[in-house]
Amino acid sequence: MRLPVKIRRDWHYYAFAIGLIFILNGVVGLLGFEAKRMANLWRWADNMDYQLLAGGAYHSSARR
Repeated sequence: MRLPVKIRRDWHYYAFAIGLIFILNGVVGLLGFEAKRMANLWRWADNMDYQLLAGGAYHSSARR
């Protein structure tokens, strides 16, 4: 498979960017920051009592 000339010429920039993303992700994880927006989204999805059934949403009367 032949890669385009630009990618063959600039591969080290892409490798550096991907490596930097992994390093920053590890640093943020070690510092203990948590993704509050994502946690709120999962909490909302967990508490939601609407379910998708047969292509439409219906209200479930059963409470947990």
